[in-house]
Amino acid sequence: MAVLALEPEVEKVFHDDSYGYRPGRSPLDAIAACRKRCWEKDWVVDLDVKAFFDTVSWDLTMKAVTRHTDRKWVLLYVERWLKAPMQMPDGTAIDRTRGTPQGGPISPLLANLFLHYGFDLWISRKYPGVRFERFADDAVIHCVTERQAWEVREAIGRRFADLANGGPRIDAVLSFFWLNDLLGSIGIDARMSRLVAAIAGENIATGFAGAAFVAYLSSLASKLHGAVQFAVFTSLTLLVGTLGRGALGDLIKSGCPSDQPSCPAGYVGMFELAAALGLISIFFVSLEWYRQYRQEQATAAATGS
Repeated sequence: MAVLALEPEVEKVFHDDSYGYRPGRSPLDAIAACRKRCWEKDWVVDLDVKAFFDTVSWDLTMKAVTRHTDRKWVLLYVERWLKAPMQMPDGTAIDRTRGTPQGGPISPLLANLFLHYGFDLWISRKYPGVRFERFADDAVIHCVTERQAWEVREAIGRRFADLANGGPRIDAVLSFFWLNDLLGSIGIDARMSRLVAAIAGENIATGFAGAAFVAYLSSLASKLHGAVQFAVFTSLTLLVGTLGRGALGDLIKSGCPSDQPSCPAGYVGMFELAAALGLISIFFVSLEWYRQYRQEQATAAATGS
């Protein structure tokens, strides 16, 4: 019943190049369109989202559903279906934290809805000249040149990495600090709020890590020459950041071992790495400050005695 109620609403907005599990469309339609476009463009990106049905985000899926219906019974049944435990052959039930069961009546519809916003609209806006055919979690993207094909491939990797890791975390932070209401009151929609939060997180994480590193190095400097040594350490920090920019770029692009080229880390990995470095630096700075405090206390006690 939930499928029958939801499908007419989402079918009106689905992309024309989406063919999977849709009324009046078949795999042969997707193959025919792909065959025609392969004669028009020489390069393709063959996409298969690894373990998509097992890893799709519940939060993002429910947000996509709420864009098309406000009927509580439909939302209730969709949420129950997503969160239903998995029954093993021995009869035991295992709780799940993400994904939608394959083979279920509503899973293909939810997959199409998630990928409509997560892939179809995104690639149409980012690369308006690029055509594609998508059948559920498989797609073929047509490109003019090899360079464009590699660019599109890397962009898709970053997109899915951020959908998997970044989106739910950003939304959780926005909700916790009531930033959705605050930004909404000045005319910023949810999509722009996520962008603002991502940029703020980048600046805070990288700035926090850099400041903590400089503070730690400065705490090791002699107080008699603190200003000079602080300037030197700051310059060294900037030099390290410049030399490491290529490595960070590689992390953004792939973040994978050479034998696993299909597990992109996206921007989320860089932010998490920067924040982790900042926390580690703060820990050592605190230790150094405590050591200096104990040393000053011991010196004062010895002088007083």
